[in-house]
Amino acid sequence: MVTGSLVSCVAIVLAVLACLLIDRSKQEDPANANFGFGLELILTKLEEMNLRIMNLEQQNRELTEMLNKTVSCSKPTVPQPTIASVKSNQTSSGVEIVAPQAFDEADVYRSCSEIPLGKAGKYLLRPVEDSEPFYGLCDNTYGNGWMVVQNRFNGSENFYRNWTDYKNGFGSWEGEFWYGLDRIHLFTSNRKHEIMFELMSSGGTVAAPRYNHFDIGNETEDYKIKDLGSFSGSGGDSFSYHKGMKFSTHDRDNDQYNMNCAKNYYGAWWYKSCYHSNLNGKYISGQVDHKSMCWNSFPKSNEGLQRSKIMIREV
Repeated sequence: MVTGSLVSCVAIVLAVLACLLIDRSKQEDPANANFGFGLELILTKLEEMNLRIMNLEQQNRELTEMLNKTVSCSKPTVPQPTIASVKSNQTSSGVEIVAPQAFDEADVYRSCSEIPLGKAGKYLLRPVEDSEPFYGLCDNTYGNGWMVVQNRFNGSENFYRNWTDYKNGFGSWEGEFWYGLDRIHLFTSNRKHEIMFELMSSGGTVAAPRYNHFDIGNETEDYKIKDLGSFSGSGGDSFSYHKGMKFSTHDRDNDQYNMNCAKNYYGAWWYKSCYHSNLNGKYISGQVDHKSMCWNSFPKSNEGLQRSKIMIREV
């Protein structure tokens, strides 16, 4: 390290200085006692400084060894994937997806519709037979069986992400997250699902728009909304406009606009030309902004929401 090199150079300089002083003392008059006494003091100080330098070098070596051990211990290990449609054990920010190596089959459910009534939380799910299970977050706020695929409430997670992140998912179970387009496709393409949006305005008003069927394609199809059922609930219909559209991110432009909607509106969505809803947009609660996380029919066009939660449920 730099400290070790510095103290070594100082030691060499001091040693040379000592030699010069000794040579000078030999040339001086032996009767000059004052000079001899001064030379002894200098040599004593040089010895003290040399000892301090040696101590500094030892401390430097010990600190370097400690830092090296800390770095080596902190390197994460990434388990290998166990299901073809899930490319990693964790999302880019830490959501645990793949099941542990050892688990009880009695704890695995086909979907959140099968979990014990009233017991929300993280569960092992297996939407496709003969495949490895993976975790999903079940919610019973609006009845049993809902699985959360997006959760935003404080802007702590960056949602201006690339295609790969939206494909695999990101965030944390305890905080904000996006579950991943691969897994949303896996659920909706194998059994009929409905979709619900829980929205909260900056003033605390809650709306829950709902569609009785929702199905998206796979990555080859750019996760196109292949089917969307009829609207019900509150908050107005700001999603039917996006039916039939492919998913777009700032690095994968699949919209019908002459510019990239995801770039222009700071999000990732099933943009058309461009949107009636933008729930992965910028978190700016209460502000009217075209880049905001918004649902144009609630509370009003382009006003940033305080909360957005997207859930799907098997029907």
